[in-house]
Amino acid sequence: MTTPTGSPKFRVVVYSHSDYQDVLAPSLARLETYNINPIILYDRISPKLPAATEYIPYNDSLTYRERVSSSLKKIDWEEYVLFMHEDFILYGQPDWKRLDVYMDMLESTPMSFVRLLKCGEIGGDPNRFWKGLHHFPEESNHIFAIQASIWKREKLIEVYEKTPGNTIWDFEENAQAYCHENNIHGMFHYNGENKRGLVHWDSNVWPYMATAVLKGKWNMSEYREELLELFSEHDIDPMVRGIV
Repeated sequence: MTTPTGSPKFRVVVYSHSDYQDVLAPSLARLETYNINPIILYDRISPKLPAATEYIPYNDSLTYRERVSSSLKKIDWEEYVLFMHEDFILYGQPDWKRLDVYMDMLESTPMSFVRLLKCGEIGGDPNRFWKGLHHFPEESNHIFAIQASIWKREKLIEVYEKTPGNTIWDFEENAQAYCHENNIHGMFHYNGENKRGLVHWDSNVWPYMATAVLKGKWNMSEYREELLELFSEHDIDPMVRGIV
């Protein structure tokens, strides 16, 4: 990945499935708009998706967490990854300078990750040295979330490999305890952005929809303007997937 700052310190990795091909295609187009060349974790290669994109195939019979952990192990040349799902669609320019600062923090501290938005947390003290980053409350119930985050790849593999849960929802809930019990710490970005919906805030460092699809349907209730623009750009009929 080449960024405007010329410092390719992490690689964007996108988890997806062929059931979400209609979401993945415009998501990849947005990443390309910002000169981002991601790695896609995918169950199969499709001629409807960009041929030049780098794909890591997974076994569709595996559970969600097994798909992710086995795929991440194959990307052994990357030490840091920005992990996201296909429906975390960018709608603005990433702040590469601030992302470089966050990478400096990860490289120089024992922290395992930086979540690129605030979600769920009511509290969280700002870090004194790294502007824009906040600590999780000591007894946080939101220390792990499937949201766009920069991770030390080996730590992310550990969480996905060792946390129980056959469904994505069970895994995400169980990961809270695993992180607390195994000293996996991180910080989250918050810079006074507006709240979006009930539990998320916008992000001015990685401006994305969290999430663009809710229970299988386009999330018009929270991202109406952003999605209308996306539908127009890519000639998408939102009623095919449905809206909420």
